[in-house]
Amino acid sequence: MKKNLQILTTILLFTASLQAQENPFRLGVKVGIPIVYGFNVEYVSSLLDGRLAPTIDYTSIDFDFENTESSYSYFEFGANYYLKQQGKGLYGHLSVGLIGFEATYTDTELGIGSGELDISLINMKLGAKVGNRIYLRPEIGYAVSMVGSVIEVQYLEPTTGNLFVQEEELPSSIMGGFVFNVGLGLAF
Repeated sequence: MKKNLQILTTILLFTASLQAQENPFRLGVKVGIPIVYGFNVEYVSSLLDGRLAPTIDYTSIDFDFENTESSYSYFEFGANYYLKQQGKGLYGHLSVGLIGFEATYTDTELGIGSGELDISLINMKLGAKVGNRIYLRPEIGYAVSMVGSVIEVQYLEPTTGNLFVQEEELPSSIMGGFVFNVGLGLAF
């Protein structure tokens, strides 16, 4: 049974690889930095001899850690420029990324605090689309942040009810720098 499944998978992958650029729409999933995990959409347009492909990445994650409730979202809009072939192989990528971060903290001394921050990034990546109908997409690059690394957190002091503001330093990992992700998807 296992051997039959391997043969069937090989035939399906071979048949899918015979499909050329007739499949300009791509829908996939990505994991990495800064997307964490999310969805990717790409359309290989006929512009620049079929080498320009607008892309969108999106993720939204809610998580709780110790006494903190947080929400993280990432939206990226840009384009891939395929270097050698129409819609496959090596490409350069340029995009704008928007990180949204909100958190509510509960501290026994300071009370309840909340803060939010929007971070704009310029992303430059080099990637490769490997495969045709079913594809793998590794990317590596660099992101430049357009804001500082400090967030203002507003606390409501529990005993007096007074509101005060404290500045918190953000982790450097979400403020730009090294970008890496891997995607898997389907072209149609």
